[in-house]
Amino acid sequence: MKQEEWRIVPMTAEHVPQVAAYEKEIFSEPWSEESLFQAVYEDAYCYLVCVKEQQVAGYAGLLCSLDEGQITNIAVGKRYRGQGFGTLLVRALCAQAKERGITKLFLEVRAGNETARRLYEKNGFLAVGRRPGFYRKPAEDAIVMFCPVL
Repeated sequence: MKQEEWRIVPMTAEHVPQVAAYEKEIFSEPWSEESLFQAVYEDAYCYLVCVKEQQVAGYAGLLCSLDEGQITNIAVGKRYRGQGFGTLLVRALCAQAKERGITKLFLEVRAGNETARRLYEKNGFLAVGRRPGFYRKPAEDAIVMFCPVL
């Protein structure tokens, strides 16, 4: 698929069912549809989706607090992986963070998720800590990553 056919746009209520389906497909403890709807309408959140027509390839979420941002999740549907959508979403989320006055971004990623860790590192994130037992189902440590917003 050609990336140029896809757009990164703010998530709307219309996108939530597809995003919720990806949450269930990808994560062992998915966000509920209700929580995702709340993120659409709450100013502290910034959710972006990568779409073509009505199809969502992936999404990214950010929780903003003063000058800090916490990336809540970035996910690409299994059939869209390996095509650069994760990179597009990370970069678009970083641009949104900058527009909102965020100066530093943080996230947690499963210690064993090498693909995600490489994606973040490629986009300027550094491992700065570890949270033992952060994840359940299965139990696993989280790597805390940080990126200054320039």
